[in-house]
Amino acid sequence: MKEENKDLIDLNKEELGEYLEDIFASRENLSPEERFARSMERRSQGSDSETSGADQKSSDDGQKTSGDAKSSRKILRASAKENEKVKNKDNKLNAAPDKSPENGETVKNQDPKKQNTKKDTLTGKDFLEMLIYFVIVLVATFCIIRFVGQRTIVEGSSMEPTLSSGDNLIVEKLSYRFSDPERFDIIVFPYQYSDNTNYIKRIIGLPGETVQIDYEGNIYIDGELLEEDYGLETIDDPGLAADPITLGDDEYFVLGDNRNHSSDSRMSDVYLVKRDDIIGRAWIRIYPFNQLAIINHSFHGE
Repeated sequence: MKEENKDLIDLNKEELGEYLEDIFASRENLSPEERFARSMERRSQGSDSETSGADQKSSDDGQKTSGDAKSSRKILRASAKENEKVKNKDNKLNAAPDKSPENGETVKNQDPKKQNTKKDTLTGKDFLEMLIYFVIVLVATFCIIRFVGQRTIVEGSSMEPTLSSGDNLIVEKLSYRFSDPERFDIIVFPYQYSDNTNYIKRIIGLPGETVQIDYEGNIYIDGELLEEDYGLETIDDPGLAADPITLGDDEYFVLGDNRNHSSDSRMSDVYLVKRDDIIGRAWIRIYPFNQLAIINHSFHGE
């Protein structure tokens, strides 16, 4: 209905235009041919106007379409640039060192698997450091045992009541490197007729002295009676010391405190102890724990 009314309005406009042209033509005294020509010219102009309007509309649509395409390309380019920025930012974050908030130290980002592999792998430098460490420990241990001290265990009852079988002792070797052994020192020395066997006895006679023991059990040093009370009991057998024994410049006469149950300088298999054969001096009893103490070497009567 609306389209029909529109056509009617358009038609009335054309007829009204022609009517007005006829009026103006009559006034201008135009011939029928001139009137027809003017009418055709008018119709031609109207058609051109409609065509121009359509072209204008088409051009606007084209411009609009072209504008939409340009806008889409701009959006795509902006999105690509934004993605590139985000990617570059992530790469920088991964390459940049992490900063610890606690101590402010920087640590490079690394793959945990690579870190663990690096830790678990023993390099040549690490092996060399470990080797040097063990060599130092071995050398230090050897030096301590050879020049400072060592542990020894008492076996037998020859030193009772001072030392008992099973006592663990530390024998120190350092003091005899700076001074000579003294009378009543408890020393350790090797037994000459058995490998890996040491004896522990007390020094009675010093180098250059003459030692003799009578049958009553008295001990004489250079003809004078030795006052001491280390012996558990009176000596029953003086052995080789029944006759005077003169010591050399590097020889020591030793006895066990348990005089009647001891192999010492009275017997030929032990006899005199050379200075160079002395391993060290008994220093500390470390076991049994209830008897832990430094061993006293001085004369009890002093």
